[in-house]
Amino acid sequence: MSGTILIVDDERTLARAVKAFLQESGYEAEVAGDAEQALGLLETLRPDVVFSDVRLPGMSGIELLRRIRDFDSAIPVVIMTAYGT
Repeated sequence: MSGTILIVDDERTLARAVKAFLQESGYEAEVAGDAEQALGLLETLRPDVVFSDVRLPGMSGIELLRRIRDFDSAIPVVIMTAYGT
């Protein structure tokens, strides 16, 4: 297995745990603590998929999704949340 995954979550403990699990499973993984940091990593990292929390400081996960689509509409984005609807 291979591929690069960008995890966007301001809950650092959770993000690091997800990163460790993905790396142990054979993936490359990077963590961004907010949407602005994630956008900065897009060009150099070129992730195969982005996992993003919906609630982020500064910019929401939904707005991040829009910005990623503008950058490269082929990058799959998975939006997640710990909050019920």
